[in-house]
Amino acid sequence: MLSAAGGSGPGGAGGSGPGLGGDGDFLSRYRLVSAKLRRRFLRKPNVAEAAEQFAALARELRAQESLPYAAWCQLAVARCAQSLFHGPAEAAALAEAARLFLRQERDLRQRLGLRGGFGEHVAAAQSCGAFAARLHLERGQPALAAGPCLELAAALRDTGQPGAGAAPGGAFLDVLARCEVSRVLLLLLLQPPPAKLLPEHARTLEQYCWEAPDGGAGTGGASGAGGALPPAASYLPAELFLLLQSAVLACQEKDAEALKALQAELWPLLSAEQNHLLHLVLQEMLSPAGQGL
Repeated sequence: MLSAAGGSGPGGAGGSGPGLGGDGDFLSRYRLVSAKLRRRFLRKPNVAEAAEQFAALARELRAQESLPYAAWCQLAVARCAQSLFHGPAEAAALAEAARLFLRQERDLRQRLGLRGGFGEHVAAAQSCGAFAARLHLERGQPALAAGPCLELAAALRDTGQPGAGAAPGGAFLDVLARCEVSRVLLLLLLQPPPAKLLPEHARTLEQYCWEAPDGGAGTGGASGAGGALPPAASYLPAELFLLLQSAVLACQEKDAEALKALQAELWPLLSAEQNHLLHLVLQEMLSPAGQGL
């Protein structure tokens, strides 16, 4: 994970200044903290303490505009969080590293009047942002995953690369839509009882209720649930959203014939895996209690 941005680490090109008394001082402090992570006989390293010290060093470097070095420290924080199995902290550190690399790219372009910039900073930012988004997706948090990608897209547009900025944002919205559809179909298939339905899953299904909690139709449920997830209609094609909404209603009403009709309309809009899930949903409705599976 750290190697993805290694070119902009300590000693890498494009630093905005030595900071902390020069490269040697930074490297000595970085290595001092890193040494605490080495395993010793009958003694486990204090990873949490090292993470705090890397984060403190990153703050100092950021304040001194030594942005690539600060980003490198954030990657070290992410590595510590990974070893502690702390996914949210790892994603946050990676997202911050991406911001720092992009700031370095923007500052260099403005200061030196460059049109092309330094590709290594953009590549490092894209790698960090993509990894952070993947961590959120693995935890079933598509809304949080959208943040790093959309932020990266906006920053790339600011650096004068609109094509590159539109591509990460558009690609992520496609992934977000696929995850949303699969999540809805899985919930329809598993049919968890209300007592065991997680709040985020309840908010997902609320988006497809015809009568939303605020008295509106369709998308009112998500905004009424505290805004943890964006309305699905904002990133799903309108036809697909309405068909999914109808499928949720058909499942709630146990209307197998309506679901069969919807299956024919949904078929060309879904992936092979999603069509298989929809088939299982229908089979479960025809043969309840898991017999369809």
